[in-house]
Amino acid sequence: MVMKLRWHELSMPSRAVAWYLQYIGQECELVSVKVFEGEQKSEEYTAKHPMGQFPALEEGDFYLSESSAILQYLAEGRPELPTDRLERAKLEEYITEHHTTVRFLSSECFAQCAYVKENSTATKEEREPILAYRVPIITFILKHYEYVLGQQDYICGKKLTIADFLFCCELDELHIFNILAPYPNLKNYVRRMSKLEGYHDNWIAFTSALKSFVPYLDEKPFDEA
Repeated sequence: MVMKLRWHELSMPSRAVAWYLQYIGQECELVSVKVFEGEQKSEEYTAKHPMGQFPALEEGDFYLSESSAILQYLAEGRPELPTDRLERAKLEEYITEHHTTVRFLSSECFAQCAYVKENSTATKEEREPILAYRVPIITFILKHYEYVLGQQDYICGKKLTIADFLFCCELDELHIFNILAPYPNLKNYVRRMSKLEGYHDNWIAFTSALKSFVPYLDEKPFDEA
């Protein structure tokens, strides 16, 4: 039975799942959703995924959406999904807060990308202030995780979990906009994560797609930095 992942290179939750699939060596067909053409709203797509979500996993007649649910499904029986009660609780804690913290921040960055594409004549100086009004919440969230990763190796503790794939992909997008510059622990964390199998290919797919929005993009992946 062929496993299939419907994803998009500019979706950080999609990237997390695609990266994890490669990390664990799971054979899977990656199908890029034509998001800007509205494929996710088509009758064919919503017949399997009624809410039009991506990433979306298909395995025979089994369909699953939501990145955290997909990751937990893929990680069943693996060390990246803790069985210890306390460790599992910390994983659930992070997954619960993910969308209101770094996921929120990287979504704001993508909103800036969309602004740049729609205002292609804007100078770099005119683009810079777009996220300025978000500085207080950016600082609050990233200072918290900077402290956390100064105390432990991974986002949920001493061990790598599926949460790290979600978290790291969001940090990648913040790195693109130089938002991580004041946070050495976060940068060192991503640099460590970048050594994992699949990171480099995943980064290349992401930045290649992003360049259509940000043509002046020139950041190198952490595994080459």
